[in-house]
Amino acid sequence: MVLGMPATNDDYAAVSGDHNPIHLVNAMAVCGGLTRTITHGMYVSTAVRNLVQRLLDNSSGSTMRRYDVSFVGMVHAKDRLEVHVEHVAMCQGGKTLDIEVHKIDDGELVLVGKAHAKQTDSVYVFTSRGSQQTGMGMSLYESSRAAKDNWDRADKYFLETYGFVITQIVKNNPNELTVQFGGRKGKRIQKYYMDMVYRPRCPRVGGSTTKGMMFPQVDTDTTSYAFRCPTGQSEFSMCAVSPSKKAKFFTQTHLQLVVEITIYRVGFLRS
Repeated sequence: MVLGMPATNDDYAAVSGDHNPIHLVNAMAVCGGLTRTITHGMYVSTAVRNLVQRLLDNSSGSTMRRYDVSFVGMVHAKDRLEVHVEHVAMCQGGKTLDIEVHKIDDGELVLVGKAHAKQTDSVYVFTSRGSQQTGMGMSLYESSRAAKDNWDRADKYFLETYGFVITQIVKNNPNELTVQFGGRKGKRIQKYYMDMVYRPRCPRVGGSTTKGMMFPQVDTDTTSYAFRCPTGQSEFSMCAVSPSKKAKFFTQTHLQLVVEITIYRVGFLRS
C-alpha cells in the first residue's frame, strides 16, 4: 500500500496547534541540523493507522483495539511511503499485525509498529444429532493436544460410567457393542444401566405417565448387555457429537482464535 505525504505541513500545524518551525520553515529546519522540514510524526502515524484500518474494513470489518508505532527515520514533504502490513499472530480472537513503512525512493525504514484488531462479532454454532459421521474429530485428536485431552476425558468418563470407549465407536462405527458387568467396576456400571429411567414427555390422553426403565433387560443377574443394530442407531450420536464439538472449540481457544467475550447458550455447548 502506498501513502503520499502532503507538500506542506501548514494544514496539520493549523489544526493540531503544533507550529514547531522544523515542520514549517526550511531555514529553521536547516539550523536544527536537518536538510529540510520534516512531516509531523503524529500525522504520519495517523495516516498509517487510517490506511491499516481501511485494510481491515475491506478484509473482515475488524476494528482496531491497539496501535503502537516507533519512528526510526524522518519523513519529508511529498515523500511517498510504502506500507507493509503482515498478520503475524492471533490473541483472544483478534489479529496481531506487524507494520513497516519504507520510503519508496530509497527504501529507508521510517516507521515500525504493531496493531491488534478485534474481530467482528461471531457466533459459534454447535450442531446436534444428525451431524455425526464416522471418524469425526479424529484428525484433531492426532494434531491438537487440547482436542486429545478433551477426547481422553470423554473416554474415561464413558468407560467408567457406561462401559464403552466413545472414540472407538467414532472410529469404527460398529454394528454391535457389548458392555460387560463383571467385577466391582462392572457392577457399578450395571447399576448405572438399571438406574436409567424415562418418563413420557407428551403422554396420550388417559395414558400412563409412569416412568419406565430404559434398560429393562438389565438386572442384578445380568452379566453383559449388547447394543445391536445392523442398520445403525443413534443412541451414541450425542455421546460422540458433544465431545467432538468441544474438541474443536477448545482447539480454537488454544490457538487464540475465539473472541474474548463469548456467551454460551445452554444446550449448544455441553460440559
